[in-house]
Amino acid sequence: MPVPSTMADLSTTAASNNPPGTETVGTNADDYHRGIQAIVRRESNKGADIASASTLTPGSDGNYFTVTGTTTINAIAGSWVGREVTLAFAGALTITHGSNLILPGAANITTSAGQVYTFVQETATPTWRSISVSTPPIRHLARTIFTASGTWNRAATTQYEFVTLRGGGGGGGGAFSNVGAGDAGCGGGEGGEVNIRVTGGATETVTIGAGGAGGVGAANGANGGTTSFGTLATATGGQGGTRVAGTVDTVLKGPGGGGGTGTGAFVKGGTRGGDAINLPNFPTFPVHGGGNGAGPGGGEGGISNKDVATGNGVAGVANSGGGGGGAAVKVNNTANGGAGGSGIVVVDEYGF
Repeated sequence: MPVPSTMADLSTTAASNNPPGTETVGTNADDYHRGIQAIVRRESNKGADIASASTLTPGSDGNYFTVTGTTTINAIAGSWVGREVTLAFAGALTITHGSNLILPGAANITTSAGQVYTFVQETATPTWRSISVSTPPIRHLARTIFTASGTWNRAATTQYEFVTLRGGGGGGGGAFSNVGAGDAGCGGGEGGEVNIRVTGGATETVTIGAGGAGGVGAANGANGGTTSFGTLATATGGQGGTRVAGTVDTVLKGPGGGGGTGTGAFVKGGTRGGDAINLPNFPTFPVHGGGNGAGPGGGEGGISNKDVATGNGVAGVANSGGGGGGAAVKVNNTANGGAGGSGIVVVDEYGF
């Protein structure tokens, strides 16, 4: 009787295995022993790598194989019922669910580098079933900081991203007076902040919101621009600062900060701009103060008093989303608000 060479040559019934008691074994006894030992050893051995193919054919030299390439796998060639093979994938490819391959949830699988799947052959047809999957630990792969609009490209091994967005800051209000009173502008509002976990596409368009222009003279500051990460998340800009003038002592509340959108996002609204102060009746001398721009990167507001005729607002820091400072003037003068700081996007990629 032939010496067994693979597990398929062995039977689960002892009496059906070779050699039978009626056979004269002779010099073949050592071959039987070595053959069975080799079969047992191969069941705990890494076989030669297999190139991905529409029909994957695991070798008989082991039960653990590395699959290379990116060709879609539609079937696994038959071996014997009950055989288990473990496949470690070197990269991304698709495994197709069907009559030959029974996959979890009856859905196709896209592998990633380092993922390991185990399959068992259930029938002689053959039908293989996925019975386990092991993935390496998720780790931080890369950080991309966008200070200007551009395109984000997803790495092949990336599984998901954490994205932080900041809208542009509002411009500070301007100041103008040609009557018997001063004028002051509010500071611009801070751009909204959005933190979100997403699974982006192969590419996503990144738009950085511009800082709002500062008010020139009698003009209010402009709102900051909206920052976005594709269609997955947006952070709106802060509001522009308005102005207050007149002969009555007045404090004008600063404008609101921006907000944001995104499914499952944590949205932190931007802080409001600083108040404008117009005190034409202040004891001894008039005081006019432009509001500070909102946020850590906000610009200082200008100030006007008996010694200073005009005070221009300071611009917000670039890519901070800070508001621009408001302007302040005494009578018969003009000053400008500071521009808001532009927004920013930070993309942290995680995968295997």
